[in-house]
Amino acid sequence: SRGSGALIGRNFELPKKANIEFEISWQGYFSMGMNFYADKFSQYAGNGYSLRIDSSTAYMYRMSNGGSTKMGQVRSGLQNPQTRANISLRVDKDAKVIILFINGKKIGQWKEAASRAFVGNGKGLVFYTRNTQPMRIRNIRISAWDGRLPEGNNVTSGTGKEDFVLFGNEDSISGELLAIKEGKLQLKASFGKLDVPMARVSRIDMKQRT
Repeated sequence: SRGSGALIGRNFELPKKANIEFEISWQGYFSMGMNFYADKFSQYAGNGYSLRIDSSTAYMYRMSNGGSTKMGQVRSGLQNPQTRANISLRVDKDAKVIILFINGKKIGQWKEAASRAFVGNGKGLVFYTRNTQPMRIRNIRISAWDGRLPEGNNVTSGTGKEDFVLFGNEDSISGELLAIKEGKLQLKASFGKLDVPMARVSRIDMKQRT
């Protein structure tokens, strides 16, 4: 793309648990959007979720009934001199969880409120530009996700809303700490329960109690 407003979209058989990956390269200060599980090939219309990312920030939006709600934002860390990146979105529709990785590092995680349904029931992936800087997207890959996070995601602190566990290999996970017994830590994460040997655990941060 060499201009603002360029858009391309296609329907896919998106799994309920999916890993959606692509590579992006750019010049200058880029800004682009990606709608996923979308039911319309449009920037802002329809139902689904929207990742809007630029050289400094990544935003996640919930799109429903012609409107959009920002679920949160994190730093993308893609300022100069960087000109390319690998983007991965891990999505679990049943758990209503979306996790963003940039260059193999976990950058952000969003979860729908318990009272809200997962609105992404479409099959569409939509990419579009949000400024005039040259940009290229390639190697789009869609695969089923087993619900496990890759090792070495490099997130070293939690949000305080959930219990946070940091492992010796710098992998980490958030959830509800259920028990520590028989040399294992039991944790309820968004994608299921885990039994982890305590020998792998480097630090446990308990969630903030009110």
